[in-house]
Amino acid sequence: MKLFLAIQLFIGFVGSLLLAEIKGNESAASYACGCGLIFLNVLTLTILWSFIYRKKFVALSVAIIIFKYAILGVILYKLFALPWVDKIWLCVGLGSLLVTTLLFAVLAPERKDEG
Repeated sequence: MKLFLAIQLFIGFVGSLLLAEIKGNESAASYACGCGLIFLNVLTLTILWSFIYRKKFVALSVAIIIFKYAILGVILYKLFALPWVDKIWLCVGLGSLLVTTLLFAVLAPERKDEG
């Protein structure tokens, strides 16, 4: 999972730098916000799923996952309401999850099944 999060940070950082040079700071900040939300979302899901796999705090983990998406919806609503946020680049930043997933599939070492 560390590789996945590192790829997401790399895509967010490089994309923000490129956008700052090409489109300006507002577009770069919007893209960075989208990438940051995806990073935090994947990080919290990783932590919560580790609790579920260890069979600890199952009900609490499920409740937090549901509550997390409600918080994510409020954050997105507030971000879209900000005047400096470029909505297209925020959505592109949120869509960076797809690029990260494809790069992770290519770069991740294969696991050999035991048994």
